[in-house]
Amino acid sequence: MANTSTTRLLIPLLILVALVLGIVALWSSPQIELLTTSGVVEADEARVGSLIGGRVANVLVQEGAEVQQGDILVSLEPFNLLERQEQAAAQLRAAEAEFTLLEEGFRSEEVEAAQARYERARAALTLAESELSRAQSLRQKQAISQKELDIALERRNSAEASVKESRAVVEQFEEGFRKQEIIRAHALVEARSAELQSIKKETEELNIRAPMGGYVHAIDLVEGDLIAAKAPVMTIIDLSRIWIRTYVPENNLSHRVGDAVQIQCDSYPEKTFSGEISFLSSEAEFTPSNIQTVEDRSKQVYRAKIRKLTPEKLLRPGMFCDVTFKSQAVQ
Repeated sequence: MANTSTTRLLIPLLILVALVLGIVALWSSPQIELLTTSGVVEADEARVGSLIGGRVANVLVQEGAEVQQGDILVSLEPFNLLERQEQAAAQLRAAEAEFTLLEEGFRSEEVEAAQARYERARAALTLAESELSRAQSLRQKQAISQKELDIALERRNSAEASVKESRAVVEQFEEGFRKQEIIRAHALVEARSAELQSIKKETEELNIRAPMGGYVHAIDLVEGDLIAAKAPVMTIIDLSRIWIRTYVPENNLSHRVGDAVQIQCDSYPEKTFSGEISFLSSEAEFTPSNIQTVEDRSKQVYRAKIRKLTPEKLLRPGMFCDVTFKSQAVQ
């Protein structure tokens, strides 16, 4: 009977000790707190335009249209660009031909032809000198007029100039081209090539292409509009790269990139989306102008991006949502 009484007394005591230990353990363990912030759904976007600008010839897409990377969105009138490109190409071909000639030297038939022209010029000079001598003799005898003598003199001078010119060509062939001439010709080829490539790039800018796949978000163009160089003319958004922008208070910066979050959107009140922190700014935003208390410091917020949204196909840019973070309070 004594043992039974002792057992009856120990049971309530053990229960009381267990309750006390449980309360102490619960009180001393970290408590899970939930942080919920407001966010807005956004998407990667590209604002496209032309480096050269000009007058719109054709608008090939409409707002909301789906496009693939490389698709032509808008074409511009070429004006004189195509003619400039053809002219630059012709100048490059001429420069390349000149450089090839200088680098390879003259062909034997060219040298022979130049020598033949020189010999003919010498023969013509001999004949012209003979005719001039005869004309001078006849003039002394008053057998011809002064005008006829002048004509004979002019023919001799012309033949003499032809001999000098053809002889210079022969000497050029015999000596070959100087190294400086070859270097100068090569530099001209490079300059002509660079000029042609520059014009080709301008010509490519006549077609404004989609830099990525997505949807045409904003466009306000018609044929005949003038667009400025380097000015955006439309926006392409990629709905496959959706993310959420939100802000985390300074007193909740225990979160790290890679932490999981839960999202609820006003558009789908019955659905819960999952996501992951992909970016957390290292600088505060919306900082109060005068921080004097702990509460003031808590007003500082840090920009965060949430990606890897599941399911993301339901989300659209501009939707408002609540982002719930799990955080452990420090004891």
